[in-house]
Amino acid sequence: MPFEFSYGCNPNGGGGDEGNIHETFFELHELTQNVSGFVKLLAVDGDEDQKETAYVTSYAYSITPAYPLGIWSINSSLSEGVTLQANSIAGFFPIEFVHYLDNGQSIFADFWHEVPMGSEIVEFRPSTLRTFTYSLTVTATTSSGAVYSTTLDMTVEHDWTPGKLKLLEYVDAIRRANG
Repeated sequence: MPFEFSYGCNPNGGGGDEGNIHETFFELHELTQNVSGFVKLLAVDGDEDQKETAYVTSYAYSITPAYPLGIWSINSSLSEGVTLQANSIAGFFPIEFVHYLDNGQSIFADFWHEVPMGSEIVEFRPSTLRTFTYSLTVTATTSSGAVYSTTLDMTVEHDWTPGKLKLLEYVDAIRRANG
């Protein structure tokens, strides 16, 4: 039985239309809220001579390059495939770095989630790029041992507001800590 990937992404929540076959999972503004989507391997009817009883036994996924944690809730199940959900993708756009002090030690971080709350921020440098594309790769294995894989683009249009708000959050935390 032949298989093909089906996927969809809805910037307003609720998944997408099955059978939407193309290479772009989404192109969204960084301030988009209520994003959900799925990637699933579906059996496609073939000739009577090709029919098997194969079914999906596992899913695996990866997003590259490394991305900020805490944005996506990602799950995989045999019935739903790989599902992604985010209340907001604010902060999904990469930053250049955050330079901070931790007990007097100068440290550079690639992601805000690496910076302990209450650390003194020396410098925050947002990305100067206007768009950034991550790759979502989903791999499915069938009971016959066949492995299927697809890679989809997740493109984010930059908005500098989330970086500014995150910087203010850290500055306010250090102010509160110092009275």
